[in-house]
Amino acid sequence: MYRGLRLWEAAVKEAGSLKQDEVIRALDHARIAQGPGGPAEMVPGQHHVRMNMYIAQASNGNFKIVKNLGVIDPKESQVRVDNVLESTSAS
Repeated sequence: MYRGLRLWEAAVKEAGSLKQDEVIRALDHARIAQGPGGPAEMVPGQHHVRMNMYIAQASNGNFKIVKNLGVIDPKESQVRVDNVLESTSAS
């Protein structure tokens, strides 16, 4: 949620407007330098976020990072179900 609001804020500042079409155009390449887990940026043409991903273990309401996977690009993935290849959209 925090990243999304900060990316929207960056797009509004760049657009210099709250007009939906202008903000959407600016959002196409919005980025934030810092946020929870590090920087994040929109992937042009997709409106998905490129950001650091982590594997963590929860214990008593706290999270311990087990592995830092680094920056992960959102992309289409393919899944094989009963020998049929299906495309899915990764979110």
